Amino acid sequence: MTLELIIALPVWLIVLAATIEFGFFIANLQQLEMASRIGALAASETNPLPNAGSIPGNITGAIDDQLETAGLEQCHVFLEHNVNGPAVTLEDGGPCTCSPPDPVELPFPTEGEYVRVTVCVEMTEMTPNLLKVFGLDLSGRMVSHASTYRHEGP
Repeated sequence: MTLELIIALPVWLIVLAATIEFGFFIANLQQLEMASRIGALAASETNPLPNAGSIPGNITGAIDDQLETAGLEQCHVFLEHNVNGPAVTLEDGGPCTCSPPDPVELPFPTEGEYVRVTVCVEMTEMTPNLLKVFGLDLSGRMVSHASTYRHEGP
């Protein structure tokens, strides 16, 4: 009986830790998706959108407010838009390494005026790093979500 417990206990602990991490990740991924949508909505209603510089405060504020409800903190935000001509990318970021969506995987619309907001969050913000003990360290990994909205012109 004791030998069976010694053999089975680590397996059960790994399964339990993985279940907890996955549950937190899925719950917080919904918050990240909502923050991206709220940021894109705020950007779609912002006139005029800058072609250079930083992202307007009302957009990053809306994203931060949404993430704050889940106890998350954004690491990097990208705003892509083609409102004033060709597509431009603005960014507002911290120390993390993150990039906007690959244009091949997620092309930017060419017809009409659009905005796309990408929000990046560190994986350790999304879920506890419980499996680090077993060799699956989440440190340094990023999670991002992009939302595209049509720009509501003046």
